[in-house]
Amino acid sequence: MFPFLIKKAFFDMWDNLFRIFALNLGYVLIITGTGFLLNAMPPQQIAYFGVLVLGSAALSVFTMGTVAITNEISDYKTPEWKVFIEAVQHRWLLAIILVAINSAIFLFLLFIALPVYAQSTIGLVALGLLGWAAVFWLLACQLFFPLVTRLGDPFGKAVRKCFMMLFDNTSFMVALFIALNVSAPYVIGLFLLLFLGFPTRLLAFGSPLLLLPGPASTVLLLTVAFKLRLYKYDFLEKQQQSETEPERRRLRRTRIPWDALLAEDRELVGVRTIRGMIFPWKE
Repeated sequence: MFPFLIKKAFFDMWDNLFRIFALNLGYVLIITGTGFLLNAMPPQQIAYFGVLVLGSAALSVFTMGTVAITNEISDYKTPEWKVFIEAVQHRWLLAIILVAINSAIFLFLLFIALPVYAQSTIGLVALGLLGWAAVFWLLACQLFFPLVTRLGDPFGKAVRKCFMMLFDNTSFMVALFIALNVSAPYVIGLFLLLFLGFPTRLLAFGSPLLLLPGPASTVLLLTVAFKLRLYKYDFLEKQQQSETEPERRRLRRTRIPWDALLAEDRELVGVRTIRGMIFPWKE
């Protein structure tokens, strides 16, 4: 499944280059504005962390709108920009709540847990457990935005489903997390935009990696990953509706027939050549 996930996400991006470019430009503008404000304030001040939180909130709300676009793209539709606006209007609070929780976790680990628990051996063990809890939180929250967009769940229910996805698909979620970090060289450019000086920021702003593939392509990959992973649960639900309890227990241990479940998507994505991707009218 994973190779097809990468293939579909890439072709979905290729078919919607201008939309992905526009979304990435939005990310760059938000991060650039946050970086300018951070440079105007002395570090280790409350206002400095306040700007970081506000910038993170703006990115989170923008991502909620981005997922609405990528959700349409993953379903082979042609999204309109009103979908972005509607998503921001209806689900902005969920994005803010997620940022608030992430900020609280970060501040707790940095300013409370680290100074207090680093003083003793038992404290270091407790600090390690807290660190692993934060890692599990990050892994689970990878699919938060696609899940909320596709299923429309409230915050608490969405978080529970995110952890269910993590514990039921641990290897997939870890592989997805690794793929996102390995395939995201533009993260360096984002760091330059946010924290370094004016000349370097201008250089980073013009980096092609920030605009293509950029952050919006990462969001698209997560959206496609959640869409394809839902096929597993649709398959199990249909099977359980027509089987007895012993059969249900057996089905839980049955290997998921991914080839059959992905057959329609494979047909829709098709086989493409480099010539056909660049000059589709010649195919």
